[in-house]
Amino acid sequence: TGGGSAGLRVWDAHTGESRRALSSRTGYFVREADLSADGSRVVSADSDNTFRIWDVATGRLLRQVEAFAAAGYAPGAIAGALEARFA
Repeated sequence: TGGGSAGLRVWDAHTGESRRALSSRTGYFVREADLSADGSRVVSADSDNTFRIWDVATGRLLRQVEAFAAAGYAPGAIAGALEARFA
């Protein structure tokens, strides 16, 4: 899940418990997020106009892509392209 200044949170689907928080800093809001097809990465579109690619298992920030051009770009629309280019 994402939203607010808490960044992203990974949940255990079986227990409903939080597994880890994904946050590189405070003060930004997650606009949208999309999970990769294999479930290993998540891409977030944040209020500071960046996309962030995260490793779900480790919580590590893999890549940050600055200044996407316009509001309304959903991470799901470009997640595959970002992963292929920056993974």
